[in-house]
Amino acid sequence: EIPEKNIIRTFGVKDNSLTSYIVDFNNLEYITELSTQIMMLKVLSRDSAEAGEIGTLNFRYTAEIIEIYHDTSGDFEVHDEIRFSSNEGMIKAKDAAELFKGSARAQKLGILQGSYSDNDYIASTNYNAVPIEVEKTYIVYLSDEYLESDGCYTDIGRSYLYEIDEDNVRMGYRDPEIIKTEDIIAQIKADLEKRTGRADEIGASAYKKEITDAVLAASAEE
Repeated sequence: EIPEKNIIRTFGVKDNSLTSYIVDFNNLEYITELSTQIMMLKVLSRDSAEAGEIGTLNFRYTAEIIEIYHDTSGDFEVHDEIRFSSNEGMIKAKDAAELFKGSARAQKLGILQGSYSDNDYIASTNYNAVPIEVEKTYIVYLSDEYLESDGCYTDIGRSYLYEIDEDNVRMGYRDPEIIKTEDIIAQIKADLEKRTGRADEIGASAYKKEITDAVLAASAEE
């Protein structure tokens, strides 16, 4: 038997109150517009893990494509492999401690400065997204915004990262929602029907600026 993971700490941004965003992009309309791919993926491997300057974690994964709901490139087929990065993940505490080794900030704040057993883990979850684990299957919203510079796609779904468990989907880490998989797929298809393609036309950065400017203008009129 595999012992249950002992989660000793969680990392990640909880909500927009901890960031400088004017617009809450944790929103399915914006996420759908910004996504260049929406796919069901089985994660085959975690290829790398890095610690950010503010104590966040970033992972790179290789996954097999199980289903394709949206792909602006037209390059992918079912069973192809795709590489993507995400801030969501589960990692052994002793491996995470190695990532923070030599960090003055980690030493000052006492981040992972102890010794840990093989069963001690760190969960990385931003916006309460379910942490990604190897060998599990997820529906992921991806963007190619950093494909050229980073060599992989980027998970942009924020809290909308769906872990597939047979006929059900788990959404969220704390107090997770359990939803029928068929209902999530129907929702994705309905959202795609309403997708304008504006981000495709002007680019992700310009789209986010356009939305932010519109929100600021609306606020000024109130």
